[in-house]
Amino acid sequence: MKKVLVLMAMVAFSATAFASTNPYRINDEAVEAAFAQSTEQVMVQDAATMMETGVSTAIARVEDPDGTTAGILALLLGYYGVHRLYLNSPFKVAIIYWVTCGGVFGIFPIIDAVKLFTSDDISPYIGNESFKMW
Repeated sequence: MKKVLVLMAMVAFSATAFASTNPYRINDEAVEAAFAQSTEQVMVQDAATMMETGVSTAIARVEDPDGTTAGILALLLGYYGVHRLYLNSPFKVAIIYWVTCGGVFGIFPIIDAVKLFTSDDISPYIGNESFKMW
């Protein structure tokens, strides 16, 4: 008997809970007005264009990269080439790092980090399009 009463109470509660909610309504005129005022913007046409133009079409470039930050990124995320993206290298360089397991199985990011930590001037590394940064 208790089970029947509990079941009836649950049904009654759920029926009143769903009956009291207002249905969601869409104002079609407001939606059409918003679409009429909007403009279409294309970020990247295709993958080939992104590879040719580099990361600047999709990701904002760092104005003045720091060698210490790039070195830390090389140690932590060098396998994916994140430090190269931070240094404004083309996107294809990061893809090559990822495909080659961090360049020769993770050796390149370690060498990159050492170079970045020990160099006083990192300007030769900024925007470097070569796979081997040094």
